[in-house]
Amino acid sequence: SDDDEVTRLGKGFFSAYAPAFGRDGKHLFFLSDREFAPQIGSFEWNYSVDRETGVFAYALAADSPNPFGPRNDETAPASGGDEEETEEKKEKVRVAIDFDGIAERVIRVPIDPDNISGIALTDSHLLYVTGGPFYYGRQSDVETTLKAFDIEKRESDTVAEGISGLALAADGKHVIVRQGGAYK
Repeated sequence: SDDDEVTRLGKGFFSAYAPAFGRDGKHLFFLSDREFAPQIGSFEWNYSVDRETGVFAYALAADSPNPFGPRNDETAPASGGDEEETEEKKEKVRVAIDFDGIAERVIRVPIDPDNISGIALTDSHLLYVTGGPFYYGRQSDVETTLKAFDIEKRESDTVAEGISGLALAADGKHVIVRQGGAYK
């Protein structure tokens, strides 16, 4: 926008954070704590919430497609074309946001809620980081893990476990992770 106006997204009912634009410019992905399945502790008889974070996306334009909507799995996916055409399309990415009605255009990404702490997008995958719950006075017994959600197949795979940091290359084709004292 040329008017430097700040616009709030959503209605503020849930916490929303860690935004990341989709590489095609049609969606804004984010994390939100919306899964409430509390557990009760046997000592203090108090409720605790774990694995409450899900991945969501705003369809930025009124005609932005839902990449996770129902589909006919019997039809072959569209061909990606040659590499030159793909590079040309990438240069023409333009983000257009229709703010009217954007709060109703929230899409839930089909990833199970977890202790998710970060996301990044490539052309074909949504990368996300999971870990254990927070404890006072000790580390979690669950390793911090980088996972990759294949947008076309709608499946997640583990990329690396025991990480303490990551960086995605600008072209979205490579990711570097820190494991122990090494970068991989």
